[in-house]
Amino acid sequence: MTKKLSAHDPGLSPLSDAAYRAYLALPEGPGVHHLKQDPPGDVLAELERAGLICDLTRNLFGGASFRLPSPIAAVLVRVPDLGKPASKAKAQLVERHLALCLSLLDRLNAERGLVLRGAGDIRPTYASLAGIAGRLDAGHTAADCEAVIRRTAAEVRRDPSAGRWFDSVTPFREANFQRRLDQPERTPGRPGYSPPVAHDGGVRRVR
Repeated sequence: MTKKLSAHDPGLSPLSDAAYRAYLALPEGPGVHHLKQDPPGDVLAELERAGLICDLTRNLFGGASFRLPSPIAAVLVRVPDLGKPASKAKAQLVERHLALCLSLLDRLNAERGLVLRGAGDIRPTYASLAGIAGRLDAGHTAADCEAVIRRTAAEVRRDPSAGRWFDSVTPFREANFQRRLDQPERTPGRPGYSPPVAHDGGVRRVR
């Protein structure tokens, strides 16, 4: 669903489900808007931090008022249900890099779909995103992660039995990741070359 949001790119600041639902319910248009009842969970503060509303004030009767920033055409990222994290530290790790992790998981699923016929997509969960987040947290870039995904796919093309390890965990273990990252990139004209899959490289979007 397309909405008019602020120039602060919300794709870089994913919202909780509660804040997303509250955002969709907000009135649109210029001027000050008033709510008789402030939504629970302090979601208005979350929307203000994301730049989706501004001048937030609360009154003594449990209501709130705010303005919408000068809008531009944009799209909103919706955070999926990631399940229960193994620990608070794991949850914080994934959430620090969530938008990029979701994009890279989309890329991984696209490559898996080409080399593992009939394989279903890996769902985004704290467990399935933790490995990707760990490499990003260690200072690796999205380009590094995409290179590892491509090289893992190329390995599966050469040896289909390796497909059982083509998931979102094994290639992103530190030793496996570094080994594939150190491999030279295969180029057109060389044996074993596998072209990259076109993708938009962006975050998940709700229209």
